[in-house]
Amino acid sequence: MKVAGAVGVSVLLLALFLVVKSHVDSPAIPQSRLWMEYAMQVVREKKPAPTESARLYASIATIYYESLTDARVNGVHEREVHANTRVQNFLNNVYPDLRASTSEFTRKNNMTIAAEHSEAAPEDSIETYLQRYESDAQQRPLPHGKATKSNALWFDERKPFTPHAGQWKRWNLTRFDAQVPPPPRFMSKEHLSALKEVITAATQRTVEQSALVNFWGGVPGTEQPAGIWQNRLFSEAQEKNLSNEKYAYAQMVLAQVIADSFMECWKVKFIYNTKRPSMVAPLIGEQVSLAMNNPPFPSYVSGHSTISRAAAVVLGALFPDKKERFYSDAATAKNSRLWAGIHFPYDNDEGEKMGNRIGEYYVEHVLQLPFNR
Repeated sequence: MKVAGAVGVSVLLLALFLVVKSHVDSPAIPQSRLWMEYAMQVVREKKPAPTESARLYASIATIYYESLTDARVNGVHEREVHANTRVQNFLNNVYPDLRASTSEFTRKNNMTIAAEHSEAAPEDSIETYLQRYESDAQQRPLPHGKATKSNALWFDERKPFTPHAGQWKRWNLTRFDAQVPPPPRFMSKEHLSALKEVITAATQRTVEQSALVNFWGGVPGTEQPAGIWQNRLFSEAQEKNLSNEKYAYAQMVLAQVIADSFMECWKVKFIYNTKRPSMVAPLIGEQVSLAMNNPPFPSYVSGHSTISRAAAVVLGALFPDKKERFYSDAATAKNSRLWAGIHFPYDNDEGEKMGNRIGEYYVEHVLQLPFNR
């Protein structure tokens, strides 16, 4: 990714400062959030694809919450031990090379881990969650064509990021229809008009817009887009003084809706296999001034636009007093893809629409409301 300037660095430093400050000002960070922060550390180190990081966050958040509310375990402390134990076991299975690091994390944060076969850890363990990973790994990617100067299909010499993610098992979208229309026909009037809009937006990109491109970028080596939204939840929820259980619930639902949104988005991407704007521009003698490298997957629809709108809808329902702030963040995340030069306007618009439908599905079928009472 290209460096967008000193302002971009300043925005990232400010974000880091706010997270650190919230740690200092807050009397206690929910234990469920500590696990999410550790998961982000793993993502920064392992650099998985955006879909994979979202799946990891959803798995950890779900294991923790479901264990914390397991009716078979009596006592608040015992349930926390149960949750800690199951999350650690899951991480040890998915990333066995991080066993020492994970153990150090629990020790540093005074998290009690149950001994093997302890009454605090019922026998069902984590097999269901591991089986989900195994099932996902068995999926086959949809075919995508090799593009030449004479055709419209996306192709990248780099290995595509998880082209089979659209076939992964959803967390909650059991009755969801994506309802995404086909993109404009290659080299049609609408397609070329959208391309010119990208070229103009990228050429006229301001320093402030460059900073926002960097902030919302979520490139490998960061906590990635799903992690950015988890940080938004933590930042906004601090003043609510939520219990560990309530925070764990909000964290889980947010992680699940983002993971599901990524899967739906990837399904669309590898059905239509459309080129990125900068791949099309040379065909008409133009260039796109990119603020970041094209990621190795098709353009239509935008992942950021999809997952950000879905996240905003869910968070807005959980915290109605902050709804407009979340929606504003989602719009900025969406626009940053245009400013970066990596998405057509219709990529972003249709992604946002699908994300909105996913978020509304969650509000109607998944969320337990009211939340703050």
